[in-house]
Amino acid sequence: MLTGAAARTEVTVARAWAGFRIGSVVVLLAAVAASPPRGARTVPELVLTLVLVADCAVVAGVFLRLGRIAPAWAVLDVVGVVVMVGLSTWPGVMPGPPGQGYLYGFTVVAAPTVGMPAWPPWVTLAGGAGVAFMDFSPALRSGSSYPRWNALPDAVAIVGVALLAALLVRLQRGSAAALDRHRRAAVERASLLARQRERLRQQADLSTHLMATVDALVAGEGIGDPTISGRLREEAAALRRAVAVERWEGGVVGVGGLVEDLRALADDKAAIGLRVGFEAEGDAATETVMAAAAAAMVAAAGEALTNVRKHAGTDRAELRLAVMDAGVSITVADQGQGYDAAATAEGFGQTRSLRQRMADVGGRVDIESAPGAGTQVVLWVPFAGEPGEEQR
Repeated sequence: MLTGAAARTEVTVARAWAGFRIGSVVVLLAAVAASPPRGARTVPELVLTLVLVADCAVVAGVFLRLGRIAPAWAVLDVVGVVVMVGLSTWPGVMPGPPGQGYLYGFTVVAAPTVGMPAWPPWVTLAGGAGVAFMDFSPALRSGSSYPRWNALPDAVAIVGVALLAALLVRLQRGSAAALDRHRRAAVERASLLARQRERLRQQADLSTHLMATVDALVAGEGIGDPTISGRLREEAAALRRAVAVERWEGGVVGVGGLVEDLRALADDKAAIGLRVGFEAEGDAATETVMAAAAAAMVAAAGEALTNVRKHAGTDRAELRLAVMDAGVSITVADQGQGYDAAATAEGFGQTRSLRQRMADVGGRVDIESAPGAGTQVVLWVPFAGEPGEEQR
């Protein structure tokens, strides 16, 4: 069952069909009134006229009531019109010399209705050709007063009008169907977006409650194992950063906001025993970076600081943000035991994780380390709207 724009289009087409048939009946009655039938032609002409008027009234009433053109009724109607037009020019029914049938005006006005039903173009062509041939046939008889040079264009006009109507109605139906498809897609997208927003809201509530529970566990004295207590503090800090990242989704982030999150990161690490000195260089007030890049930088900096605490053999690290000409860099440095970078396989451990994280947002990672000389990790991303390193 059709709904929406498609259903409204069918109602409009049915009304147009009825309108053309009312017009054709008016033309028919005007032609009969202007030239009343006489003699032997009186009865057949009046009968044919009444049958056509009744046909138009009944079929138009059915279509208007249904709100669409019913193909079965349309087929019967076209067949009936072809038969009626043929009888109106047949010598055995209409006595007298052959000439243009009195139904020509009716057929011209009614021709668009042949193309309006939702059937294949060849059906429209066959129906229009049938009506046109019946109108043209008197010109084929000897002694006809309807010259072929006049009858042929008249017949072609009937077929052409039917095909033109079919094309216009087909375009209208296609536009309505496309509108309904787009409308359904928009509704589905809106529904999906609503569900996603609800899931995000639920996730935010869950994160808040979970974070409160973890913080309570960290603050309490019920956990005596310092390793487990330290791990809980790390997880609480990571959870706070994850919740903070939600506000960055879908846009850009001012570097000033990035500074705030790095300060919070330093405080989180201090709470688990890693003293982190933080400083920011350059003008952070006006520059912005993409939200995904900002989230990746904070996460990567946190991962680098975690590695300092686990592997560097020191409880101190330096965290530095610098605003450069084309982007923002974050440096994580320590004076710990370091490692032999040349002996460590590329794509392994810290190197693989950090490089992949930054490459995903168009940034890069530089790592310098040597045994006994500490480690320095430099993260870089371009400003919002600037090309990444790989695109330069």
